[in-house]
Amino acid sequence: ACVNDLSIADPQGGTHAGDSGQPIDTTGEHTILTHAECASIDGYLCGFTSDPDCRWDLGSLVALPQGVSLTKAMVSQCGDALRQRVHAYKAALA
Repeated sequence: ACVNDLSIADPQGGTHAGDSGQPIDTTGEHTILTHAECASIDGYLCGFTSDPDCRWDLGSLVALPQGVSLTKAMVSQCGDALRQRVHAYKAALA
């Protein structure tokens, strides 16, 4: 489960597969999740609950075409893409 709406999960350390299977190196770092990923884990992702306080924040990096619904796989892919970009910036600044 996510921690205090901060969207920080327990550190996993080392290189491990992200939700979509892509390798992510989080050695010495916390794994940061989007609000949509936390909502998916905790059961309040829009489209998958009747909770009026559902969330989908950063569930997709692109506008979805009309008639296309957000899926949990899209949420995972978006989170993985953001984490990979953050790590690439970190490596470039090192």
